[in-house]
Amino acid sequence: MDKLAQTQKGGDNSNQIQAGTIVVNNNIGITEERAREIFSSEIAQKMDVLAVEARDTASARMLELFSDLISRVKKCEKDLSSFGDPAFLQNVRIAQDAAAVSERKEDIETLAELLMARMNGKLKRATKTGIRKAMEIVPELESDELEALSALFFYGRCKLNNIFGLNSESYLACLDRHFGLIVQTELPKGSGWLKHLSILDAVIIEPLGSFIPMEDYYEKEAAGLVCAGLRVGSQEHTNSVEILNQCGMGADCLVPNDLLPGFVRLPLVKSDDFSFLPINIPNIPKLYTMSPNAKHIEGLKKVIGLYSKDSQLLKQVKDEFAKRISQYGVLKKLKDWLANRKGCFELTSVGEALGYVNARRCIPGLPAIELE
Repeated sequence: MDKLAQTQKGGDNSNQIQAGTIVVNNNIGITEERAREIFSSEIAQKMDVLAVEARDTASARMLELFSDLISRVKKCEKDLSSFGDPAFLQNVRIAQDAAAVSERKEDIETLAELLMARMNGKLKRATKTGIRKAMEIVPELESDELEALSALFFYGRCKLNNIFGLNSESYLACLDRHFGLIVQTELPKGSGWLKHLSILDAVIIEPLGSFIPMEDYYEKEAAGLVCAGLRVGSQEHTNSVEILNQCGMGADCLVPNDLLPGFVRLPLVKSDDFSFLPINIPNIPKLYTMSPNAKHIEGLKKVIGLYSKDSQLLKQVKDEFAKRISQYGVLKKLKDWLANRKGCFELTSVGEALGYVNARRCIPGLPAIELE
């Protein structure tokens, strides 16, 4: 019998590669020790092409990348099966090359976050391409360029839920705090930085476009907050209380509209998001939340339908909201930066990946977001 025509039987959870009489069993589970061996073997292959004087520095930076990656993996309770995927190892090699020439600690952290994002096996091909190319250019980015990408990513993709729907102050304060964690320096001025990002395929410049003013953007994003609501003591208010009582929710669901004295509204950020409601019951310090059922949601929609549509009142609310945005330092900085830009730009998949991972690096506990 020909030696190459042999049969091998493997146990459960094993893949076999047969070449003559050699059989390699690759178990699915990869330990931290084995991942370190794989990572180190990739480093070893790079040493021969480096000058002797540069090897220690490059190796130390690449090992720092692995340590950072492992600490993030442990926090997110991910497994290390990606280290058995050739496509992921290709990204590891790219990240190692970038780490070797990176002088900033934040570059190593950004590369580790990019590898974390790449561990998601359900990514679209365009997203995988964006992550891979993002790794290549990390050492070429200025800190303010990366901050600008993250600020724009957070601005367009990160939404606040209804827990911030009790008043505009809690909503705007939360936005200001998060943007403050991202924007640590002055946002870039002029057009040179934008041309640089365009060369790196992180943005697409649209010279004839313009950004939506911040107050208009957040007015739509927080339509449940930026509304007139119900005039206290009006027939609409009375009817709304009756509707809320009938569906088993009660008048405690209505909160003062801090943008329009003498009016109340439902504690929603978005007027069409009924996933849960925060309820602040008078004389009880604890904030309660409830998950509305179908009957509740029907009642909530009826109450929203009774909100005042008076154009003068709505303008008053919008003007007050815009005024309050400017009272927060970082929000005002970002608002003015967007307003003073000539033209606008759009993040590519590369820019999205960079903006996302840097935001994750800057904001502890930022939930994972599906990259498009």
